[in-house]
Amino acid sequence: MTKPSRIALALLLAIAVGAPSAAHAAEMPRKTRLSVMRGVVKLIVMQRTAYGYRRVGHGSGTVINSSGLILTNNHVVARRGGGLWDAVAVAPTTSFQHSPKPVCLAFPSRALRDSRLDLALLRCEATMTGRPLRRRIAWSPVRIGRSTALTPGDSLFVVGYPTIGGGEITFTSGEVSGFTRNVKGRWIKTTAMIGKGVSGGGAFNQHGELVGVPTLQRWRRNERVVLGLARPVAAARSMLAAVKRQGLRAAVAARHGSAPRYAQAPRAPYYGRTPYYGRAPSAPRYEPLPPPSYGTPQRRHPRFGSFDGFFDPSPRTARPPRRHAPQRYRPAQPPRADIDRYRQALRRDGLQI
Repeated sequence: MTKPSRIALALLLAIAVGAPSAAHAAEMPRKTRLSVMRGVVKLIVMQRTAYGYRRVGHGSGTVINSSGLILTNNHVVARRGGGLWDAVAVAPTTSFQHSPKPVCLAFPSRALRDSRLDLALLRCEATMTGRPLRRRIAWSPVRIGRSTALTPGDSLFVVGYPTIGGGEITFTSGEVSGFTRNVKGRWIKTTAMIGKGVSGGGAFNQHGELVGVPTLQRWRRNERVVLGLARPVAAARSMLAAVKRQGLRAAVAARHGSAPRYAQAPRAPYYGRTPYYGRAPSAPRYEPLPPPSYGTPQRRHPRFGSFDGFFDPSPRTARPPRRHAPQRYRPAQPPRADIDRYRQALRRDGLQI
């Protein structure tokens, strides 16, 4: 074999080795990628304060039907020490170059949750001002695929809003490394990036179908190998069937008891020190406080006697502002002249000072 033939054979081998990676990156068509990214939303977790809403973090979610039902992780809407966050602002993906803006509020207390599987289903119920949602939002739902049909080596694409990626959406690709199971159920192992903020997003196959929910990642401190874990979408079949059969509110009431009625939010939510929008929020609406309770005065004290005359149960009011005394002396006349004139008047009446 001549030297040019060897060079040509080496080039062909290099192209053959690099072809799978190039094909792996181009497996999902561009139109499907755009549709998939529009179906993933950003969930801004907020805590209610006396001055409005304060942002405490964010996660991701996937819209799975045209009515705006969102599938996400339970740890996105639940506190680490127990309980739920007050509200979640939903920001749909409208641009791939800029951070999305929230358009509605969802309430974790009215969501269908499963803490063991770490899954939750919620829907927008109020506007950003806290009023009931009347208008219909144009959502871009994704299709749900069969996670049981996955095999190791299949392509897997993870979409979400990682914290390290800024406020814009992030699309990463990887492979299905395998499957595992623990006390919390089955998991899909993948080489795609799953970081903080991607939790609750979507894991899609090459056809753009939702097959998993990115949940967590595993790594070793002394190694650079990172392995992501996604919850198979088949684990949410029972929750989706309950919502389809009964509706979200009835399913929440059947699983968690009666869904509490959400409190009306302030006019404009607070995201930190300054309002998220230009208009400053109005004063918070406080509930009326109960009347002040005062202790019953003692009728007789063994040492100091009765306190009836000294105990005033009425709350003290602020004193009226003290007005300044009128100007008694003219600037051209010294005060001494007025004092002498006053003394002369007293002597005239038989008095003195």
